[in-house]
Amino acid sequence: MADEVLRGYAYSTEYGTGDHAFVRCETNGRYFDCFGGHSKLPQHQASEPGAGSYGAADCYRLPRPNCPDSAGIRYAVTGVCHQAANRFLYSARVMLDVKLVRGLGASSLVFGTWGLFHNEWLRDIYVPCTKKAHDAARVFASAGKSGDSELPSSSSELFDRLDAIYRGTATQPPPRQPEEAILNETAERMKHFIPNVPPGSIRDLHGRYLAQIATVRQDADAGRMTFEERDDRINDLARGMQQDFARALGPDAYEKLTGMSGTEQIDIIDRFESGMCSS
Repeated sequence: MADEVLRGYAYSTEYGTGDHAFVRCETNGRYFDCFGGHSKLPQHQASEPGAGSYGAADCYRLPRPNCPDSAGIRYAVTGVCHQAANRFLYSARVMLDVKLVRGLGASSLVFGTWGLFHNEWLRDIYVPCTKKAHDAARVFASAGKSGDSELPSSSSELFDRLDAIYRGTATQPPPRQPEEAILNETAERMKHFIPNVPPGSIRDLHGRYLAQIATVRQDADAGRMTFEERDDRINDLARGMQQDFARALGPDAYEKLTGMSGTEQIDIIDRFESGMCSS
């Protein structure tokens, strides 16, 4: 498969939420807008560059009405722009940096690195698109027009540990429930960013919040609340989670884990983008 350089970017929003994230293919100058856009200034780099497959990512743009480049994410249900961006970066084996994307740490506590139901996305979308891109690249290269980049893939230890949760091992199968996967991701992030804090110290607290958020999603899908009510309730729960995590971990450990100040709570769902995508 031909390698192109993929990199995450971000810019601040006007709606009281975290940064909007998107992905640029540095090799051909094309973008993955991740529900929003890519033209607002100023903007900044939000990940390391990685050598991945533009063709595979292009295959799973999967735009929704009024919402470009979803990567299969249902906005506010299985993720937000941060998770969509990480899916577009997946073949490059890099991901957005919590220190560079305001609010990424908070959205990851709710939706994980790549969005809910990541196992199904890998199986049903990523693998078929990767195979399709690989076959196309092989034909392209045989014509003497290979677009391979000299930049090597930049896999990180944390990426590998998070990825392993979904791939499973001989002794540890992948989680069956998305909430369990998010809890396991947070444990791995804690081992990486705050190794002196036992990962189990906030697992029960985290699990209670995730269960409440899952109930909200189910109620909205069943028509028992409006999308606007869903978004407000998830944002309220996310803010409460941020506050309780900062209190439980202490401000220094919390900032290392999430990239956010312990005194700051933000919305993770952009009401404007959610309204566009839900209409």
